[in-house]
Amino acid sequence: MIRYKQDIPAIFLVLALFAAQLVLFFWVDNLYVIAACALLMVVGQGSATAVNHNHQHLPIFKAGWCNRAFEIPLFFNTGCGPWAWVLHHTLGHHMNYLDGHEDTCSWKRKDGSTMGATEYTIVNTLKIYPEIFRVGKQHPKILKKFTFWLVICCALLAALVIASPLKALIIFVIPMVIQLFLLVYATVDHHRGLDTQNPYEATRNDATKINNWYAWNLGYHTAHHVKCGLHWSKLPAFHEEIRQKIPSELVRVV
Repeated sequence: MIRYKQDIPAIFLVLALFAAQLVLFFWVDNLYVIAACALLMVVGQGSATAVNHNHQHLPIFKAGWCNRAFEIPLFFNTGCGPWAWVLHHTLGHHMNYLDGHEDTCSWKRKDGSTMGATEYTIVNTLKIYPEIFRVGKQHPKILKKFTFWLVICCALLAALVIASPLKALIIFVIPMVIQLFLLVYATVDHHRGLDTQNPYEATRNDATKINNWYAWNLGYHTAHHVKCGLHWSKLPAFHEEIRQKIPSELVRVV
């Protein structure tokens, strides 16, 4: 059922986070304990966001229904569910990352100047869902799938909010919003200011072990853009293959 055994820890992480959320929601009443646990889970949810990114490029499971089922816990931990990143990231970002204006995570202002880190984070976080629908107009079949599953995910979230508004806000809603902002903030220096048509010079990389352990090799970003369908476990080797083509100043190793 699983394409690569390397994804087993990722599956465990996502399901463990979701199980913890449900335990907090259904069996814990102390709001201070709930808030403290929700705060602690933000770290794990950041790693789950990277899992979501990789999963949207190359689905973890072979069966579609398994992927959709897995994407529901991902939605509750990252704020983005089925087909969201396919539209926003794969089709919107990867197809346009060499164009600072057309990119769904654009780093250019209308006048061509480069956004600051804070501006970039706020603007592009607020644009996530509008950009999904904008790109979706060009891919109506995928947009239909995204909309269908978004309704299901939001209906489940609404049921939890109705059942216990404050708990749902602390455990689910606020962490989702936080993760969306943190996700965009994490991409601040991936492409910002690199105005080039050369894919080997358009992306900064973080080759440090701790970053790639936490972000599931997302630090090998040039390799990922050159072969975005390559499984994350194979990115370090591919990074070494193309290493001589990447300017040294675009690779952080310490």
